[in-house]
Amino acid sequence: MKRIFTLLFVFFLFSTAHTQSHQNWKTDLDTLEKRLLKKDYLFTEISKQEFQLKIDILRKNKTKSIAFKYWELFKLLENFKTYSLTLDNVPFKRFPFTIKQFQKKYYLTSIHSDFDYCLAYELIAINDFNIETVMKVSKSVNKLNIQSFLQYYGFSNSNNLKLTLLTKDNKKIKINISLSEVNSNNLVKITPKKTPFYLRKPNKWFWKYGINFGKQVYFKYNIGLSKEFIEKIKDSFKISELTISRDYKLPLQEIYDAPTFNDFTNKLFDKFKKRHYKKLFIDLRNQTTGNVIALKKFISKLKKLKRINKKNRLYVFIDKNSSSATLKTIITLKNELNILIIGDKVKGASCSTNLISSFSLPYSKFKLFVPDQKCKIITIEPNIIATPSISNYINGVDAILQKALN
Repeated sequence: MKRIFTLLFVFFLFSTAHTQSHQNWKTDLDTLEKRLLKKDYLFTEISKQEFQLKIDILRKNKTKSIAFKYWELFKLLENFKTYSLTLDNVPFKRFPFTIKQFQKKYYLTSIHSDFDYCLAYELIAINDFNIETVMKVSKSVNKLNIQSFLQYYGFSNSNNLKLTLLTKDNKKIKINISLSEVNSNNLVKITPKKTPFYLRKPNKWFWKYGINFGKQVYFKYNIGLSKEFIEKIKDSFKISELTISRDYKLPLQEIYDAPTFNDFTNKLFDKFKKRHYKKLFIDLRNQTTGNVIALKKFISKLKKLKRINKKNRLYVFIDKNSSSATLKTIITLKNELNILIIGDKVKGASCSTNLISSFSLPYSKFKLFVPDQKCKIITIEPNIIATPSISNYINGVDAILQKALN
């Protein structure tokens, strides 16, 4: 009798916990529904009624794991087809390998030490699902090793994956890789023979260099802000460094230590007083945050520099990972100056970082990024296509810079 009572009590506790968990999930969905319904401009590809219907279906679904709840929301937000409406990543369990895309193909760039011989092999299929099928759902190589993603979409149902690979000799091989506790930092990685030029000073907001015996000036723009811009918006909008830090998703100390852009601009244009400097390369790759207004003075001065502001003299480098803030900057440069764009085709939302706010759901703590206004969806077609190959990556060759120099 005592044993039966204990079992009933345990069942009661489990049932209560499960009921509470589902109620928390419903509260999260209520919060999401309420916040998004206020944003009328989001509802162009999906109506408010369709959105509410999908929310109702999720309320009724008794999704078991927190990871599956994440993918339910991920799938829901895809209906908006708004690039700047996104879910923040969470620390999922991942299989011990990573993938990078090069020229429409996918290659292993790190893996568990048991399979180090597979580095730089092309990934063809996961559990016999060809990679193109998986990528139609994923849209990002960053999801290809996430266990819950693969399970939610039916590409896997265990702690093991079968990867079909193409060797350097164009032979198909298959390996079985298991979920492990190996940290991604401890995987065996491809080590490029040298660091590409544009990756050499990742912590500097912006920097310049005279290259090719001083014939070109290279301007790397990592963070699209400056001390002058920060001081201006502080005075104009009466906001603090903390608010700016949150708006532009940067550490507070970086805002306090922001570099001066006016001095940088003056020194850069002083170089062009020397006639042997014939070209300017503006590299926007890996720029994650910013506001195009911070470039206003720079653009104004460049417009007046007729010797550089002409075709085949002024280049802008982009890649397929360009952020919303970068796209806004590219469009402005294209409209104001005579630029040639080199890199990959890019599609996304053109929107400065401060126009994308965020909020977290109360129980799951999932963080959503939401545009504060309608951001224009644009496609940028480069004047000159340049995409790195796996060989470029291994050898540390910057294919885009090489294209511009040639």
